[in-house]
Amino acid sequence: MTLFFFFVAAVVAHADAMRASPPEDADPAVYFTLQHRAQAEELYKSWRQEHAGEEHMLIRYGLRADRSEQFVEIVAEASGLPPSDPVEFVLISEMSGHDYEALAISHALPSDIHAAMEFIGMKPGTPFNPQALRFLPKGERVFITFHWTDEDGLAHSYHAEELVMNARTGTHLEKNGFVFVGSQWLDEDDNRVYAADMYGPQAIVSLYNEPTTVFDVPRAVSQGEVYGFLAPYPERQAPFGQFLRIRFTPEYTDGRQRIADVTLAIRPGTDEAPVFLTLTDTRGEALHDGHALHQIVSALSRISEQGQTPYLTLDLHDDAPVNEIRDLLRLLQSFQKEQTLHIEPPQTGDLFYRAFVPPDIHRDRAQRPTQALELRMERENDAFTARVVEIEDIRARREDPFEPEITEYDVATPSALAETLAEIDHRLPVLLVFVPSDTPYGAMMEWVRPVMDTHHMIHVFLE
Repeated sequence: MTLFFFFVAAVVAHADAMRASPPEDADPAVYFTLQHRAQAEELYKSWRQEHAGEEHMLIRYGLRADRSEQFVEIVAEASGLPPSDPVEFVLISEMSGHDYEALAISHALPSDIHAAMEFIGMKPGTPFNPQALRFLPKGERVFITFHWTDEDGLAHSYHAEELVMNARTGTHLEKNGFVFVGSQWLDEDDNRVYAADMYGPQAIVSLYNEPTTVFDVPRAVSQGEVYGFLAPYPERQAPFGQFLRIRFTPEYTDGRQRIADVTLAIRPGTDEAPVFLTLTDTRGEALHDGHALHQIVSALSRISEQGQTPYLTLDLHDDAPVNEIRDLLRLLQSFQKEQTLHIEPPQTGDLFYRAFVPPDIHRDRAQRPTQALELRMERENDAFTARVVEIEDIRARREDPFEPEITEYDVATPSALAETLAEIDHRLPVLLVFVPSDTPYGAMMEWVRPVMDTHHMIHVFLE
């Protein structure tokens, strides 16, 4: 693996030299653009004549869409990446400039491809957006296939995933399709613009979670996780400048959908069963109603077995005990890691599920990589008091024994908490909340909600 990294680094530095090249007497930019633009224009004229008057067809420059046959087809050209080059995109727009790390360049605009997908009946999903706590793209899937005929007249057809090799495994990517997230529409100078048309990397099909791409991978993966580990699959690459037809086909054409939106309500239960669980679908019909957690798991598993992916919204009742919520979310997080379900961003005023399953390292002050403020809540009868704890690590060297300087601030009310945190003006927007394990969720949130706008990362620890 180490040799692979060194080789990739060397190749990237000399990518222009190693890339299959246009004729020696041709300007690469002119060759890249003009030769295939003329071919794309001829095909555009041909399609308009062929499908004139057909309402089930949409023709735009560089693409055609067939509502009856359920496909979108675009024309593109191959970048001719050598097998040793890193690859981050399957397809980019013509103005992207990222052809050094993309398999193909589209003649069709990203926004036109978006419009074509809607024309055949697909609805755009929701792109990756960490600021909105969406760490996974959401939407229906499409299969993407590449088609071309080489100079010897031999036809080639591959799924997009078959053109990308995972250096860790030596195999191509799994053919799971891509998520139609639909990039982002942005307001700029009183105009509504399509992000993938205007802003880098102008990706149409990305191999990592990219906020502005049109199609994303159906899993959580960062740019750093793929760079240097994904490369063009040897012997499956079209040569530089090869004219391509790329087809987008919905995963399901029989009315089914991949996305299954469900809501899990967590309510207070009885002494024998502390929580009551209700799982409902988008119609409000109960898929499960009761105390048994294993039945919730069974209901979610049945959804997965039908070829769908549950997207779970949590509905946390104020009277539900925090420890029961924590135990349930620990289990659900294991399914999230296995990609068998996805937990949605929180409802307004609620905590993200990860707040209840923080890294254990943050509980021990001596083990923390940096010191965040602590909010320590204590129960007195049915009322809660709180204090903010500021810890400063005053060691001269990291390897010395942990030596904290501690300052505590008593806080009388939830509204006073925001004022106290503002006065401390700590450098980190992180708050470590320590509460008695049987604290009602609403009692904890009465203190936490007023500071969620300033402290975006909350970790809850039970005592």
